[in-house]
Amino acid sequence: DTSLKGTACPSSGCADAATFAKQGRSGPGTASTTLMPLRSRGPSSAASAISCDSSDYQSVTSLGPASAAGVDCDAVLAQEREVAEALEMLAADGDSAWRHLQYKDVLSLWYRQVPHSSRHHLKMKVEVAHPIKHLVAMMHEMCMEPMVVERASIFEARVYTGQWIPSPFKDANILLNVRAFDLADEHSSLLVLFESEDLDVSDPRLPTAVSQRRTIDVLPGSGIRLQALPAGPDGIPRSLADIHLDFDPHFPYVPSVLVSFLLRVLCPYLYNVIIKVLDSQFSGDQGCMYEERVASRPDLYKYLDRRLQGFQPSPAAGA
Repeated sequence: DTSLKGTACPSSGCADAATFAKQGRSGPGTASTTLMPLRSRGPSSAASAISCDSSDYQSVTSLGPASAAGVDCDAVLAQEREVAEALEMLAADGDSAWRHLQYKDVLSLWYRQVPHSSRHHLKMKVEVAHPIKHLVAMMHEMCMEPMVVERASIFEARVYTGQWIPSPFKDANILLNVRAFDLADEHSSLLVLFESEDLDVSDPRLPTAVSQRRTIDVLPGSGIRLQALPAGPDGIPRSLADIHLDFDPHFPYVPSVLVSFLLRVLCPYLYNVIIKVLDSQFSGDQGCMYEERVASRPDLYKYLDRRLQGFQPSPAAGA
């Protein structure tokens, strides 16, 4: 693993997942891109389209083939395309091929299964009466005991979670490479991308129950985008989360009754649970564990405070 610090070639910020970590800046007249992830996504044929300045980096090591300036412009451009494609996917609603569920005016959900496959897609648009910082804190402090296997920076991590699955199926293992992108300057939003990595059940850093669980693969293109919305009439900050999950649980057949239960019962229930947790854990009362966790991580949350000050609410997102 390597650490990138300083400004980006030419812009934006790069990433972690249950967290955040490197930040880029756009200079006058420069294109909008992001810092390279720790693991290069492969070469691009468009290297000549951008000029990288090695003075933008304090440290660049172990990043694979680099340009004469010491920066792998191909990887930067490939990541820029990856971010653009993710934003387009997250912004789009499902079409007629998707099953659609609307819960009040705060949760829109689309689902479809790839024909003749065990692969599934789930898209959600979720509105909450909380600032983005609270949503980030909830993701980062999930279960109050996040299982971070390896942390490259506050912007990139490898995270393990054991996922409950309704009976009669076994609970599932998910090992993710999570990357966060600071898009405050370009899109007034934060983007978190995640995808599965190979799971070694003998890894001593993982729980002993790993060998008794099945593995769910979360495929590339999965992610969450967090946007600030205009405050409500009461002045309370609001946020919009666009979520896309492309996953393969390796079930040859999922009963339609189970799908209906998950969509119509479980998702609205989980939404209400999340709102209840946010309301209770960010009430300002003593003993709120999330607020205590936030106070104990100034490296992450003070960075967020500084960057979120520049977020402009999106009227289009709130329309």
